[in-house]
Amino acid sequence: MEQLANPEIWIALATLTALELVLGIDNIIFISILAGKLPPERRDKARRLGIMLAAVSRLGLLLAIAWIVGLTAPLFELFGHAFSWRDLILIGGGLFLIGKATHEIHQKLEGATEHVSTGGAAAAIAFAKAQLGEPYQWAAAGPNRWDCSGLTMMAWRAGGISLPHFSGAQYEQGTPISIGNARPGDLLFWSYNGRPSGIHHVALYLGDGSFIEAPHTGADVRYNTIYNEYPNFAVRL
Repeated sequence: MEQLANPEIWIALATLTALELVLGIDNIIFISILAGKLPPERRDKARRLGIMLAAVSRLGLLLAIAWIVGLTAPLFELFGHAFSWRDLILIGGGLFLIGKATHEIHQKLEGATEHVSTGGAAAAIAFAKAQLGEPYQWAAAGPNRWDCSGLTMMAWRAGGISLPHFSGAQYEQGTPISIGNARPGDLLFWSYNGRPSGIHHVALYLGDGSFIEAPHTGADVRYNTIYNEYPNFAVRL
């Protein structure tokens, strides 16, 4: 009963509860972002699996905290201070968080630099957008009729990169990346057999799941989204 009357116990409980709420919300947001990059038919399963794994790991962490708190036996002294396993684990965790935050900030800054320097991608996208509404014609590469690889070839020519007039060959010109990591200006590909040898269609990615394509006979250059037609491959030029 004395422990229940101790205000430090209640402050610690309130702090831990607040941290768990924040971390729980963070987990849900993180899982939703990752699941959103998957094909639509796989998202619900990924969300359920992610939330279940997050809950199990959170319970394991809470149990581990009780064990870590008891690791107070001194291991060595440095500058007059005794260090225990608890101290080393907490220091290691703090250094990990600092390193992770530094890495993420670096990635943000590098991403901003890359975004500024990718004027070629912006020029390619602007060119492709200017052709919206123009008709598809097999083997055409402009000036007012296009097939899929003719559109991406001429778009990227405006961006300063020369590509062949064939979707499979354009795949070979780039560096393969995951669909989830695609950035504006990257090329998306569709395959009959799920392998590069079956590539039959290419489009120019715009970001946020959208792309521009010259789709097929009887259709015009248009916007589309990966949620309607999920691509098999993506490359960065």
